[in-house]
Amino acid sequence: MKSSDDANDLETDKIAKELSIVAIMRIGDLCLKCKDMRFNANYWSVEEKETKVLEWNKHIKWAYNERENYK
Repeated sequence: MKSSDDANDLETDKIAKELSIVAIMRIGDLCLKCKDMRFNANYWSVEEKETKVLEWNKHIKWAYNERENYK
């Protein structure tokens, strides 16, 4: 049986992979917050990464919805 930490790690990995794909596809179209998070991620501690990945995922979803609303 998997522990809750294992489940959280899998979810964080899944979100990170989704973010990586989105970031690569739209690097030229990133806002300052996204650029900061994308290019400074190597300097974060593991604890910071877990928090910031979730924060960044929420931000990307918000930005996508904003873009869709203004089409």
